[in-house]
Amino acid sequence: MVGKSLSSAAHRATSVVPQYPQPEAHFPVANLDISGDEMSLHSPSPEAELENADLGFPAPPARPGVYYQLENEHIVAESLDDYCSGGFHPVHIGDCLGSGGRFRVLHKLGDGGFATVWLCRDKLTNKLRAVKINAAGAFTKPQRQCERAEITEQANVPEKTNTIIEFEISQVFSGYSSEELAANGIALPLEYFWLEGPNGWHLCAVLPFFGPRLTNLFQVYAHCEELLKDICFQLALSMRFLHSHGICHGDFRPANVLLQLAEGVDDWTDEELLAAVGAPETIPIMAVGGEHSPNVPRYLVSGLDIEFGSGLCSTKTAVADFGVAYRADRPPLSSGIPLPYAPPEDIFQRSSMGFASDIWSLGCTISQIRLSHLPFHEDADVDETIGEMEATIGPLPLLYRDSWKHEFQYDFANDEFDESLPVYRTVHGFEMAREERVSINDSGNLLEFSLKQPRVTVLTPAMMEHISKQLFQATGVLPQYSPTLGELLAHLPFHERFQYRLSKEEAAQLFDLLIGIFKWLPEDRLSTEQIVNHPWFGYRNLCFYRA
Repeated sequence: MVGKSLSSAAHRATSVVPQYPQPEAHFPVANLDISGDEMSLHSPSPEAELENADLGFPAPPARPGVYYQLENEHIVAESLDDYCSGGFHPVHIGDCLGSGGRFRVLHKLGDGGFATVWLCRDKLTNKLRAVKINAAGAFTKPQRQCERAEITEQANVPEKTNTIIEFEISQVFSGYSSEELAANGIALPLEYFWLEGPNGWHLCAVLPFFGPRLTNLFQVYAHCEELLKDICFQLALSMRFLHSHGICHGDFRPANVLLQLAEGVDDWTDEELLAAVGAPETIPIMAVGGEHSPNVPRYLVSGLDIEFGSGLCSTKTAVADFGVAYRADRPPLSSGIPLPYAPPEDIFQRSSMGFASDIWSLGCTISQIRLSHLPFHEDADVDETIGEMEATIGPLPLLYRDSWKHEFQYDFANDEFDESLPVYRTVHGFEMAREERVSINDSGNLLEFSLKQPRVTVLTPAMMEHISKQLFQATGVLPQYSPTLGELLAHLPFHERFQYRLSKEEAAQLFDLLIGIFKWLPEDRLSTEQIVNHPWFGYRNLCFYRA
């Protein structure tokens, strides 16, 4: 179902100025004042006075008694409640966004708590682009027209929004072209523009079109040792690049890493694209008890799902989602990264966050990509996580014990001031668990034990052989396979799935790398330079070039 474009009045935008092709200039889409701790958001508008948005996303002043429901309640999409004053902008396939209707909507890429993301055709460059449309409630209504969109945080918002943080990070790399950033595995917005609609003014970010996130990559490429090492190595290089510019990502994990598309895909025609990914699936929205309000779209759109094995994905990565990134010289107390990826200093807040915090998360990411397994259990609570950390890297140091006792109201199993004793289990329980692991595969250390365990994939032996043959062709594109990953997970019987186990040599090298990363104290962890030169990566640092 294809909707007509919204009226030009509902899509007024200001100043679409290309960012990265002008490396000598400052960030061209905004004048950002970061001289103090507080910043103010100024944005273009006909109004003479600033009107503050209500951050509570109130219900629209629609007709009393009108409510909305989907014809199909099983769609995976954003909530209808988000379409209200201060909320999401209603978008339909075929809409044209930006100044002069520059970005024509072709498909939906996804949605989150504060934005929807759409695949668009850039009429200026004829490239495929991702346009992220933020909810209106996070920003003030623009107060005047101006040549450039001045993007800063409004004074009455106590904390920076993710969009503002990402904008600040973009400024740090404003001297790099989009091609140079891609070569270093970094995905940042190319430019910004303002969009006016029935729910308010929306700040929009334009990004390159990328492929899927790295989550579940192991499931279909478990046996591709060199491919997964290549990907992990690229992530280490990307982190080294960020750190060399004084930037910490703050939320480094597979869900925030994208695959770059195969060469030439962003130049495809609309017909070629839709033939490869399928037409958008739309689910009509019905207004009950009155007329359909302009605050709410006529239908929702299911997000585009690009398969690893679709033939569209290259083997190159791009680190994305810089919404909680920070400068290393201005670290936060906590990053908000999910617990399984969080370093001890983030959990206990007793030492500064910084480069080493990212490195801990990189170690967790490497483990998940190579093994489909997090070193510290994904569903564990804080005390269980600390117990697993102790089983891997030894007893909790004194620096964190006071925080552990008072912050989490925890009674130690042993002497709380003896750093040679674990806090989570009694000495007897700690040794019993260790002896049990040794009896299974001669590994007392929990991490070493995990590295020796077999992992279940969604592959059959025939699929493995098919994928391996493609790798030898070295096309730079991820090997193709069918059926889809979702179909394999749902329908391939467990007894037909291939179990993969690391070789003894690789398990020993990977353990040495990870145990050098997982240290209680930040200053004891490996640096990015030491990581990229580690034997597990072979000779990649001598032959793998990045700008």
